[in-house]
Amino acid sequence: MKQTIDDYILNVLKPLNSKKIIVTGATSGIGLALSRILVFKNAHLIMAVRNVLKGNLLKDKFLAEFPKAKIDVVHLDQGDFSSIDKFVNKVKTSYPDYDTLVLNAGVFNTNKGIVLDNGYPIVSGTNMFGPIYIVNELIKFDNGAKHKIIFQGSLAKNKSKYRNFDNAFMNSFRNHFEQYNLSKLGLYNAFNYFHNNRSESFSFYWAEPGISGTEIIRRYPTKFKKFAQKVMNAFFAKPLEACLPVASIINNDLPSGISSAPGGLFHVAGLPTIIKFNPRIINPEIMTKALESIYERK
Repeated sequence: MKQTIDDYILNVLKPLNSKKIIVTGATSGIGLALSRILVFKNAHLIMAVRNVLKGNLLKDKFLAEFPKAKIDVVHLDQGDFSSIDKFVNKVKTSYPDYDTLVLNAGVFNTNKGIVLDNGYPIVSGTNMFGPIYIVNELIKFDNGAKHKIIFQGSLAKNKSKYRNFDNAFMNSFRNHFEQYNLSKLGLYNAFNYFHNNRSESFSFYWAEPGISGTEIIRRYPTKFKKFAQKVMNAFFAKPLEACLPVASIINNDLPSGISSAPGGLFHVAGLPTIIKFNPRIINPEIMTKALESIYERK
């Protein structure tokens, strides 16, 4: 008999026994679905969110369903270096023994020319430069505790064509699909870099959700968005299914460098499976220049 999503969550995923799991972008889409699973599996959930009010409302809903749950809400805006600094300090002081950080938050912006206060285009700044800065600051604090860092990836990384750093990541007027695809390519290079330069305390993982009917299209016009959402929900994975590659990494003792994705055809949907690393899209220049750029702007 074919295993269902419910069977996988109920019988394959083990209890997490109050392990501290930090999830960015926890209030919608894949992050929301993952957060609910983590609470159900008795994790101590730390929701790192830009909208704290929305986070606290979600916390109240979870507690109404799971009264004994341990849930904290902390502020994090991945597009703001000062917000990241405060978040990193919060993790160091309040959650030094965190088990896993899930870097799930991201944006898909259809408007060209939008630039963050730190000078980066909104898509690469939020999806790539922000997470790189978070991880690079966290790994400086090595207290001997073991930590998993999971990068929420995308099939989009395979669709990007990298030619040079500035054109790929600093051009806010590129086509919005290209900006998103390249930001995921950059994040994949970050995953490879941190894995290859890790200490014994940190392990790094890549998780792809497949193609999911999430809120990634929320910036499109309302009529198109409603139609597109129906199509995505009908043919692609729901967020509950799309979050399972991350959940499986959290739930298992895996060596650093593992990539997980849906096990179906072309990894579009299905229960999680381990996938091969793709060295063809790695370019050492990307991380060298990304780190230089971040600390120059700091």
